[in-house]
Amino acid sequence: MKVVARLKNARMAPRKVRLLREALIGLPVPDALAQLQFQSGKAAEVVFEVLRSAVANAQHNFDLAPDTLRVVAVDVNEGMVLKRWQPASKGMAHPYQKRASHIAVVVGEIDGSTDTPRAGRKSDIETVSVADLTATHEPAAQDVPTEIAPAPAEVTAPAPDKAMQAFQKKKIQQQGGDVHKTHRRKSG
Repeated sequence: MKVVARLKNARMAPRKVRLLREALIGLPVPDALAQLQFQSGKAAEVVFEVLRSAVANAQHNFDLAPDTLRVVAVDVNEGMVLKRWQPASKGMAHPYQKRASHIAVVVGEIDGSTDTPRAGRKSDIETVSVADLTATHEPAAQDVPTEIAPAPAEVTAPAPDKAMQAFQKKKIQQQGGDVHKTHRRKSG
């Protein structure tokens, strides 16, 4: 079962809130709350409160224990935008925008399956040492060269013909030549 908590028009740019999303998806609720509590920035505080609201909804409405919940999704969409002007010199004004976000946190029950959205993370990937690879891999006769082939003779490029040289020279002259003119003021 999935439980959602939403906050509309949070006075923060969605770009800043989206930075937290990847760190939370798939975490158990106690771990996600601990991680948000110690992260700096206003976005962490706002998402922390929305996550607490989602857990409270699950407890009150569906009698679910917080320890059995995990963060399924964190959706951050653009809210309303307040357009403002900053007075500037010489009678001008510079426009700026105060952005807002719609934040939705979805929590669900932890089931016994092992397929979580965090399954492909780097921390979950098994590392293999070079010694393990060389111990299991027997080099085949095809893998090891028995004789090194001699280097090929040096290849020289064919000399360009006179028509090509004339064409390249004409092209350089049309483009202003290879020497740039500099105009200097005559001293008196």
